[in-house]
Amino acid sequence: MKFSTREDVDAPIEVTYAAATDFLRFEKQVRRRGVEVKRLDRMEEVGVGMRWAIQFPYRGKDRRLNAEVAQMRAPEDLRVIAASNGIDAKLSLELLELSQLHTRLKIGLDLRPRNLQARLLIQSLKFAKGNLDRKFSERVASFARDVELRHNPMRALSL
Repeated sequence: MKFSTREDVDAPIEVTYAAATDFLRFEKQVRRRGVEVKRLDRMEEVGVGMRWAIQFPYRGKDRRLNAEVAQMRAPEDLRVIAASNGIDAKLSLELLELSQLHTRLKIGLDLRPRNLQARLLIQSLKFAKGNLDRKFSERVASFARDVELRHNPMRALSL
């Protein structure tokens, strides 16, 4: 099952890429939502090989997910792979510089089942695909607006 969206960001590509690779900030955000995040690597700088063990409740069960940064090409490309109980996920982020102050952000998420139980879970998610697509797009748009506001705080006054 695939999700994808694109969003234009009123910020330079370097600023947008820095926000997209601010993994410490993402860790803090998900912890506030009750997700347990444990860093598995000892890397001091952001880069390929960063890994996390993530645990979260979903549909009444605790789910475990291992994620790893698989590819980074600053400032235009990021790939994260993840594996859970029977599901493989690939998150891809591409940035395109539209101008010095504008960036196009394209994000894709591909979920692939590896066993029957995971196939049933993915199949049940397909029934809510429209709603999930909308939530995915809203989350990406929210991220884009956050990047814009951090880059240009005066923008908040015009909204």
